[in-house]
Amino acid sequence: MNLVKIFITGRPGVGKSTLIRHILEYLQFKKVSVGGIITPEVREKGRRIGFKIVDLMSNESDFLASIYIKSNYRVGKYYINLDALHRIGINALDVAIKKAQVIIVDEIGKMELISNEFKRKLIDSFAVKKPVIATIGLYFVKSFINEVKKRVNSSVLVYELTRENFNHIKKSIVDKLGLNNHQKLF
Repeated sequence: MNLVKIFITGRPGVGKSTLIRHILEYLQFKKVSVGGIITPEVREKGRRIGFKIVDLMSNESDFLASIYIKSNYRVGKYYINLDALHRIGINALDVAIKKAQVIIVDEIGKMELISNEFKRKLIDSFAVKKPVIATIGLYFVKSFINEVKKRVNSSVLVYELTRENFNHIKKSIVDKLGLNNHQKLF
């Protein structure tokens, strides 16, 4: 497996998390151990009320942000649960660094980067000798990737996702991982 560091960026709603989910399913199908985090949205009666943070190896989860949580930290209408970000997020990355073959982070954005401790752990995860695939908000691409490049000795690739190039980028990422013989699983 190649040691690439891959960032997927693009406008909100373009399918970054969907792409990560497809790649995650493919890696699991190939029996590759995957660690890291995902942050799926939570809906109540059709409206988004927040986001969970989920450890990919243990499946532990909690609210990362919610309209119902009271906190001193806020992004838009969502209050940030720093305890969950530290307890689940940092631990998930620690375990992934030690045990996973591939690290996935969905997503790197305002909510996740509100914590300097979590940001440091993210950068540490990119410095390990294993593939890392992460989604990142358009506004954070340049500054965060520059920080990662200072610590990484392997190639750093940035894909800007659109609805039109979704399948092309999906295939390209799988090819870059070097898992050959990928079937039409997606």
